[in-house]
Amino acid sequence: MVFATTIANPIAKQNLQQAFAKNRLGHALLLEGKEGSGNLAAALAICQLVNCENPTAEPDACGECNSCLKIQKCIHPDIHFCFPVAATSESGTAASSSTTQFLPLVRKFLLEHIEAPLEKWIEYAEFSKGSVSIKVNEIETMLKDLRMQSYEANYKCFIVWHPEKMNIQSSNKILKSLEEPADNTLFLLVTDSTQTILPTILSRVQRVYFPPIPAEIISKELSKKIENIEAESIAHQCNGNMYLAKKLAAHENISMYFPELVNWLRMCYALKVMNLVEWTEQMSKQSRDYQKLFLQNVLDFLEKMMRKQYGIAVSFTPEQEEFASKFSPFFNTKNASLIYTKLNEAIGYIDGNANAKILLMDTSLQLHLLLRMQ
Repeated sequence: MVFATTIANPIAKQNLQQAFAKNRLGHALLLEGKEGSGNLAAALAICQLVNCENPTAEPDACGECNSCLKIQKCIHPDIHFCFPVAATSESGTAASSSTTQFLPLVRKFLLEHIEAPLEKWIEYAEFSKGSVSIKVNEIETMLKDLRMQSYEANYKCFIVWHPEKMNIQSSNKILKSLEEPADNTLFLLVTDSTQTILPTILSRVQRVYFPPIPAEIISKELSKKIENIEAESIAHQCNGNMYLAKKLAAHENISMYFPELVNWLRMCYALKVMNLVEWTEQMSKQSRDYQKLFLQNVLDFLEKMMRKQYGIAVSFTPEQEEFASKFSPFFNTKNASLIYTKLNEAIGYIDGNANAKILLMDTSLQLHLLLRMQ
């Protein structure tokens, strides 16, 4: 994972590269950014850069030396991972579970889902929702690795993904190492929320913020696999979230969600309150990822419907075409921007861990008023 191919905000990447070039890269970095911002990929790019045998002038890792190749495959012996985990029937008790037990799965996850959120990892590892954490035994294992001599790297690197999942004991355990690190050691804490991280930890790290990825970068990446028009449309819908953009581009979109999309829009328009209560109850049990994808696809469908009204060619199935023609009178220039704003706000609130049941019901009621706007 070299910086040149890392999909993240270019300003954040440049800040890290310049810090390395000027020998101002801290021994402990906190890479903070919302889901899909590329901060985890950037953490691997840093590991690759500081250990590259033939770094380029930019500076960047060469991507071809022995060290680079191992890090790209997530098998370098001096790159250590610390992920939130939970107990399984194989791993034993929750207190004894650690990333080491799930290391093959962690490596596979990184190679396949580098932009994915924590929820995807929980699903991928088949943990119970809400059960994952980074416990003190995990930090003790990491500190034991820290005391051992490096196998071959210039810098021994420790990537802690979602440090906000550390409990008080594990947070206190890592403090001394962050304050007084061993030589040639690099801690990389990667998070999408700093609210529950201890202030004492925040005061001991160099914080690097990853803003949302610009739409033009997402569009360029997506256009490698889909048509330019569709890539641009998705890039402007996903609010700088590369993970969400790839999900939409993979057509886990309108066709998949269409029956529920139609059902919801009809309930909102007709204000079928009891049906909406039941719908919000069921939808609130889905993952945040699913909720956001559903709302994004409502946006995508409405945008295509508006473009069709202006005579612009869009790709609809016969079923979608029929519904769009019937529903288009209720979605027009008077309410389109307000509906877009309301749905985008809902997606943002889901990102912020809002109460899904309350949020989705409120969005449904607001949508009813907007669709009825004269």
